Amino acid sequence: TILLLPDGCDVQRLQVLDRDEARRALGLPLDRPLIGYIGAIFHRDAQLMARAFDLVRGTHPRAMLAVIGYCNRDVAALVADPGAVIRTGFVSYEDMNRYLAACDLCWLPLRDTGANRGRWPLKLNEYMAAGRPVVATAVGDVATLMRKHEIGLLARDRPEDLAEATAQLLSDPALRKRLGRNARRVAEEVFDWALLTERLEAFYDNVLSKERA
Repeated sequence: TILLLPDGCDVQRLQVLDRDEARRALGLPLDRPLIGYIGAIFHRDAQLMARAFDLVRGTHPRAMLAVIGYCNRDVAALVADPGAVIRTGFVSYEDMNRYLAACDLCWLPLRDTGANRGRWPLKLNEYMAAGRPVVATAVGDVATLMRKHEIGLLARDRPEDLAEATAQLLSDPALRKRLGRNARRVAEEVFDWALLTERLEAFYDNVLSKERA
């Protein structure tokens, strides 16, 4: 018997916060589109993200990119306008929550590689817990989850497609709101660590009861 459990979300610690209040707390402008990305990134994925961001700026010239937390790549050096990239460096969990809340959407730019097909990017869990709509490339299990639960838009792993999906979502506040609500619901109903713990305990109980029989 096999039980497949995903990595979970801390839905108690990460909350859905008001966008404008989060921006005020962080000193961010209220009227500029903001795309978020958390953590480290592979080199090819960083190139994809940077090129897509330049293209997004073609349709949304005031758009900004927030690289939240530690990142192993200098994404700002890869884009045409480094001043449009916010690099937070290490931040507290509370400020990470605020930065996520401040974002209009979050990115998951994965090149279609064996490494990306075979892994689960934990940053997606943080996006969902914060109730952020996601724009991702259709790679691996991420694509399956997003299609099933409608938490964002999918694109091919090309800068043009990622930028097009991003521009579409930036231009549609109602869609962003609906997808963000779906994301938080999935975090609470599917990925909550408490629920996953219950599933694991029930699995152990079932296995042990069969062994005793």
